Amino acid sequence: MAPLNPEPIVDPLTGLEATVTFVQPYQARKPYQCPGCATTIEPGIGHVVVVPTCATDLRRHWHRRCLEWELRHGVRRRR
Repeated sequence: MAPLNPEPIVDPLTGLEATVTFVQPYQARKPYQCPGCATTIEPGIGHVVVVPTCATDLRRHWHRRCLEWELRHGVRRRR
């Protein structure tokens, strides 16, 4: 998986510098919960992974649109 954007972002959940990687649908083999909308990202659905550079154990799987919304508007109220 190559980084989606070579420029680091600020992780909306941790505030740490992070990289964003796109997971192709054929690579998505497990369900994950998106922290942006609190729904399940089912296997076979393309999505992104945000990995803080100094804390890789804090990586989170997001729907791409949820992450884009968070980066534009700030952290929304969690459900």
